[in-house]
Amino acid sequence: MNLLIISASHKLNGQSHRVAELLKDMCSDPFTNVEIQKIIDVQIPFWDEEAWALNNTKWTPILNSVRSALSKADAFIFIVPEYNGMVPPNLKNYFLIAGEMCMAHKPALIVSISAGNGGSYPIMELRSSGYKNTKICFIPENIIIRNVSSFTDDFYSDNNKLLYTRIQFCIELLKNYSECLKPIRKLELEFSKFAYGM
Repeated sequence: MNLLIISASHKLNGQSHRVAELLKDMCSDPFTNVEIQKIIDVQIPFWDEEAWALNNTKWTPILNSVRSALSKADAFIFIVPEYNGMVPPNLKNYFLIAGEMCMAHKPALIVSISAGNGGSYPIMELRSSGYKNTKICFIPENIIIRNVSSFTDDFYSDNNKLLYTRIQFCIELLKNYSECLKPIRKLELEFSKFAYGM
């Protein structure tokens, strides 16, 4: 089982990247291969119609690389910082551009992070619109890491113990969803016939 952890921070040294590394270590048991993709490193240009032009030299090399990583993954974890109560714009752009059915019928866990006591709005935003054309399957569980700077690899401290246990549960659940959804992707359905959600 291949897992792709996508860190959505716009910052070079954002907390999302640190959390991604911590979760990578936690995921190495149920998943055989765990990779991290930082959206800031991918540098997908903001959406324009050229993205769909065949053999476009501006877009094709970048998009092929991103889509290749998405296609290889059996499951995803999105680590999403809350920017003024919203998902970072680069992540929304990522869903618009990179999708191309590479995420279709694959499970994803949303991990929202906040420097303070927020973190719920990115989850609602992704659940309401992130799945429509990507066909990604957000699992019913999610994680909110509040006061993220205090979240460390000292998982058994009083601050982290309950959250750590919940994360372990979510990772195991994500793996089970991944196994259960594999047969769906193998069905001989005309997925491309209805590529866009209603």
